[in-house]
Formats: sequence, C-alpha cells, structure tokens
Amino acid sequence: MSIMREEYGFDFGSQAEAYAQFRPPYPPRLFEELAARGVGLTGQRILDAGSGTGLVSLELARRGCAVSALDVSAQQLAKQRELAASEGLSIETFEAGFEHSGLPAQSFDCISAATCWHYFEPAAAARETRRLLRPGGRLAVIYIVWLPVEGSLAQRTEELILKHNPAWTLAGLLGLPNRVISELTAAQLGPLDIVSFDHPVRFSPGQWIGRMQSCGGAGAGGMDSAAWAAFSRELAALLARDYPQGAEIPHRSFAAVLTLDASEPAGD
Repeated sequence: MSIMREEYGFDFGSQAEAYAQFRPPYPPRLFEELAARGVGLTGQRILDAGSGTGLVSLELARRGCAVSALDVSAQQLAKQRELAASEGLSIETFEAGFEHSGLPAQSFDCISAATCWHYFEPAAAARETRRLLRPGGRLAVIYIVWLPVEGSLAQRTEELILKHNPAWTLAGLLGLPNRVISELTAAQLGPLDIVSFDHPVRFSPGQWIGRMQSCGGAGAGGMDSAAWAAFSRELAALLARDYPQGAEIPHRSFAAVLTLDASEPAGD
C-alpha cells in the first residue's frame, strides 16, 4: 500500500474510464522541455510513479522509452494496459505505492511523477527516488492544473465543489508547484531545473462534467452519491446557462527536473 497523506481519501480507480477520457493530456511542449533536460529520451528506462491510466507513460513509450508504470490502483493500471495494447505499446505495470515500491535498486534512468507527488509522503518518496535511480539519474515531477481565474468557469466550479465538499483542500491548485519545489529542495537529492508555462484547454459542457467526475474533490471519492448528484445538477445548469458551447479553461503545465548526484549511493 502507498503512504497516502491523511488529508486525501480519493479513489481514482473507481473513475478509471472518466480519468482516461476526460483528464487533459500533457501538451507536447512539456515533453519537449523534459527531453531538453534529459528526460524521455529514446532507450531510457523510466519509472512512471503514480501512473494512473497512463497520460505520461503512454507518451513516453511512444517516444521510444522503456516504461514501467507504478500505481496503487488496479483499475487504473488495467485501463492503462488496455490503452497501451490498442496502440501496440509495451508498458510493464506494477500495483504498489511509490514510497515502498519493492522494485530493484538503481534500475531506472529517470522517474516521472505526474500530478501525484502531493499524494506521496515526501521523505519516504525522496528515499525511494534515491534508491531506484542510477547515479546521475533524473526525477521529473510534473503537473497540469487549471487556473481558477476570477469569474472563470474553473473558479465558479471550485466554488460549487466547496459548497458540496467543504473539506476539499486542493482548491486553487496553483500552490502545489511551490510546495513541490520546497519538498524537493529539502530532500537535497540534487539540483533542480524548473519549467512552467500556461496554455488553454477547451472543454465541451459534457467534457467538463466528465473532468469533475475524475476530480478527487468531486466524483472520484470526494463526494458521496447524494452530494455528487446535487453538484453535477448545479454544474450542468451553470454550463447550460452560461457556457452552452463549452469554454477554454486556462491551464498551467509545470515540471521540476532533479538530477541525482552522480556519486549518490543507492539505498538498501
């Protein structure tokens, strides 16, 4: 089992289909930025931690990497295997938490962790990163988050989520990159190289509701069935009234690439 921080109780596995269909893909520019920093190069052996349905691992496999996908959710991994098979891609999957993966030491050139590092216990995740990477290996912690601009659909949706799930802690996700940078800096694994850029993602009304179905604060475990039904009715009414053609939602893509010291010893 993964060490999951106590403030989260999400079940993304229950929404594997919605996750695969409605979560926006990471933009091509992000993979180009990663490649410029030595992550995602042809032939590299890469572990995609917290891999989910494969938004990153599938693209890395397309780019010629030897990819292993790690996740706590059997349902998410099953969907990823289905998607990989449909493209003729080979990805090895492991059902485990990242902090105690059980994978062999020094077995990867790179580790990617996409929109999931905040679910890991940072000290344990840093130890496992040090153990799994080869000397000089790289960790890429990646995020794509919507920008809740004042008065925007994203901001109004966050208000609705909080109305039906006041305990949700991830409203205004913009703080996550700074939190990740602080944790990686404190881990003292090696130097950081950071890239961040904004870009729009267009959603139809149905796609935006599907995106909320795969959101941890809403349909993926954050609300019970009654709260989800009320939330989705209100969101559908908002979309029909103010966004009948859908909307472009501003997003931010972010990556922090850490290079392990070439003399760094592996863990036990």
